[in-house]
Amino acid sequence: MKIIFENSRSKIMLLLTIFILITLFLPITIFAQENNDTKKVSIYTTANTFELYDDENVSQPFEKSTSDQYNVYSFNLANGNYTYTIDKGGSGKLNISNSTDIYLREIQYTFKNEGCSFEMKVFNNENPDLIYTSDISAGKTATLFVPAYGYNIAYQYSYVPQDQDYCSFSGDLWVEKGTEAFEGFKNSSYNLSDGGQNLIGKKVPVEFSIPHDATLHVYQLIKFYTSPNEYKATCLRTENGQDIYQSYISSTVGGNYYYTVSSEGFVTKAKTFKPSVGSITIDKLTENPQQQFSEERESSIIVNGNISKHISLNQGDAFGIWSSRAWQATNGITANRYVEPDKHYSVISGDAVTVDNQGIV
Repeated sequence: MKIIFENSRSKIMLLLTIFILITLFLPITIFAQENNDTKKVSIYTTANTFELYDDENVSQPFEKSTSDQYNVYSFNLANGNYTYTIDKGGSGKLNISNSTDIYLREIQYTFKNEGCSFEMKVFNNENPDLIYTSDISAGKTATLFVPAYGYNIAYQYSYVPQDQDYCSFSGDLWVEKGTEAFEGFKNSSYNLSDGGQNLIGKKVPVEFSIPHDATLHVYQLIKFYTSPNEYKATCLRTENGQDIYQSYISSTVGGNYYYTVSSEGFVTKAKTFKPSVGSITIDKLTENPQQQFSEERESSIIVNGNISKHISLNQGDAFGIWSSRAWQATNGITANRYVEPDKHYSVISGDAVTVDNQGIV
């Protein structure tokens, strides 16, 4: 009887041990399977170094290869947000969801002069969490890498000085694929009159008094046929039916400053000015915004695209309609600067495409 009892006890202990092991390890096994939902993601870039971190700042392992002129960094990643860093190329955020191949384009912003240390930031207009930042530069140039989605994603760049006495500004940006560094600030000129340069300068306040509920924009045009830099305008107060705004612009002038004041149902008013003006008052706008003609300043509009003006797009493709005033001399015979007119885009017929207020089809 004693032997039988010991054998039975041994069997019971063995079964208990197996049950405990199953209880302990089964949830861990299931958890591992649930978190194994990863996919291969390849990052194409000209950067020679690349590090990727998850939300818990854990570095992600990768395999490195080459394809054409790209370095390819391949990861096994779950969906979510990741942060990348590049030696001398800044940092940025990636959202891993549907994309498995991501192309990063190098962008260089170069000023004509030196002033204070600064960094360049690029913001994804559709997702405010996705921000791309250069290293702080003490010289003239800042470099960063930004995902290249063509005209499907609109970005906004921002010059961020490290000294509060200096003036910041921003502008529009779209990034297409390419292995050559893209000039964020265009430095080459179309002709001898096109000599504007982006300059670092200290703040100068300009006060604007505009009709109540009108919209004010303050710009500096640096190069012909390019988007202008925009300076923030802050509404300080409203008095006597006028909104009082303040805008800080750069004391160092590299291009042409101008403002636009617009309101629904009125003609937009625009004019150039100098930083030393101090204050500007626009008492009223003209009603009935029909096309205005002037024989003295007759001009035309040039538009991008091929010579046939016919663009073919596949499903999911996007194209940016770019237009610019084709004449220059508005300030005088030798003052070749101009103010861009309002631009409105619409689809004439069909429903295969849409177009936004920036001309993105």
